[in-house]
Amino acid sequence: QVNMMDGGLSKLLVGLTALPLTRGLALGQAHALNACWPRRAVSPVALCGRDESCPRLIPFETARASVQRLSLRSRDEWEDWVRDNKPGITSTRNWMMPDSPDKAYGEQWQSWDDWLGVPLGYERARDVVRSLGILSQEHWWAYAREQASELQRLRVPARPHIFYSTEWRGYDEWLSLEARPLVFPRDYGLDYGAGSSAS
Repeated sequence: QVNMMDGGLSKLLVGLTALPLTRGLALGQAHALNACWPRRAVSPVALCGRDESCPRLIPFETARASVQRLSLRSRDEWEDWVRDNKPGITSTRNWMMPDSPDKAYGEQWQSWDDWLGVPLGYERARDVVRSLGILSQEHWWAYAREQASELQRLRVPARPHIFYSTEWRGYDEWLSLEARPLVFPRDYGLDYGAGSSAS
């Protein structure tokens, strides 16, 4: 069961304010999407044509980034959140968040873990990080701070030694570097973005 008393709903709404849209109708309306896109992915533009009273689907990348602010970890938690909160979301824009994103986004859809931003398992995350060309621990910390949104998109925690504590074998192994002492930045206590609060 998702506890929305922690500000999860406001996090989603804050994330959606980045949409460069001005026309006004409903953003939420959980049942509206089911009425327009019942069992298959249909282009909302093709379905609505030029009818500005017909809600459009929020672009996939924007919707996913906003949903990941909720820190949900399973399809069941998503469905609980939709049932408990989504019908009450309104906005001055006529774009909507789908309650069934796996049906609404067609080929853009990958998986529930991708939609919710569930971090990858240790070995997969390590392989992703090694492909980034990071050459030192200092480089990693700079990347974690400056590319926090990219780490979130890749589903890699910014503090892997905490998140993967039971599997952790050191930053040298994480980055595929020669062995050297562990290095932390001077401002380590500050927020380092995606996964920084994971334990």
